[in-house]
Amino acid sequence: MQDRLYLNDGHGHFSRDMQALPSMYENGSCVVSADFNGDGNTDLFVGGRSVAWSYGETPHSYLLENDGHGHFVDVTRRLAPGLKNIGMVTGAVWADINNDHKPDLIVVGEWMPVSVFENTEAGFKNITAKDGLSKTNGWWNCIAAADFDNDGSIDFVAGNLGTNSQLQVSQKEPVRLYLKDFDQNGTLDPIITHYVQGISYPFARLDQLLTQIPELKIKFPNYSDYAHSTINDVFLKDQLDGAEIKEAYTFQSSYIHNNGNGTFTVKKLPFTAQISPVYSMLPIDYNGDGNKDLLLGGNFYAVGTEQGRYDASYGTVLAGDGHGNFRKVSLDRGGFLVGGQVRDMKSIADVHYGPLVIVARNNDSLAVFQSIHPDPQSDNLTIDNQTMENTHGSH
Repeated sequence: MQDRLYLNDGHGHFSRDMQALPSMYENGSCVVSADFNGDGNTDLFVGGRSVAWSYGETPHSYLLENDGHGHFVDVTRRLAPGLKNIGMVTGAVWADINNDHKPDLIVVGEWMPVSVFENTEAGFKNITAKDGLSKTNGWWNCIAAADFDNDGSIDFVAGNLGTNSQLQVSQKEPVRLYLKDFDQNGTLDPIITHYVQGISYPFARLDQLLTQIPELKIKFPNYSDYAHSTINDVFLKDQLDGAEIKEAYTFQSSYIHNNGNGTFTVKKLPFTAQISPVYSMLPIDYNGDGNKDLLLGGNFYAVGTEQGRYDASYGTVLAGDGHGNFRKVSLDRGGFLVGGQVRDMKSIADVHYGPLVIVARNNDSLAVFQSIHPDPQSDNLTIDNQTMENTHGSH
């Protein structure tokens, strides 16, 4: 589980540096780099995703400072104590949100708000509440930064679960996670609840709950006894006391507008961005009109049969108007047709083909897209798709 760093010799050959990183035995999710202290060396943020065999427990994340010789020192407790246990991180991005020429850090994750850490002289300060983002808890999967409204300030887009799910949320009716060792067997029991017609119920079926906590079979010998039970019917008050509770208030993939005054406004992306979980977002001027557009990809298959796998996305192109608004480009015009479980997208320049977009999919081949004949005056963003064979992997 120890993270690795490989050094490039300048000719495309990589060798592992066994001494470069401190001990970090975590299920990690992301690594993003920036020179956060202005000394000319590349530093790192490493996001922790989960604690093995203990869903819902908060892992450790790390802020790593480069000593100038390619070795990294864990400075989290000294410079960013709020990052150590920020949450179940899925994505992060460095961006100068206040135009002070220092990179700030924006972090997203499961059961987390869009969290903003300002780079100050004293270290990194969590300013999420001051920025107006304290109630943005979701099941966020990714985040990307760009100036979408051409005002000189960095905005963000973030991929979430979407709204095409049995789980529906709002600030008044959140999805909750109760985390405690309810049966006292030494293992934390995660219990998820959701609202149905104004009442919060456990999301798990009875058989799923009994597999986790067999003792409940005495209270619920059959399904009818359990059918209308709330969390307070399943557990007594003293059993719930001391449980860690996490909440999610929004599942909408969103555009996060930088107001330029130290606050942000969250605005949902068009419906086509909500039909499946979004795991990758690529800001790119795809039609050559000078405004940032968006490519989206996602899907998630590892869900219970009763829910049905999240597979409604076949790639999405959203055209930006330069004012922070986005409109869907149809598949036949956009040409960005990519199924499967998209996990990452990168744009690269090719001397022969021009800008290319490489799409990584879980347990599938890479897909490569080439822009051809962009027309800024229409929806014609037609792109040529070429799939790279023999590149199957988990991304």
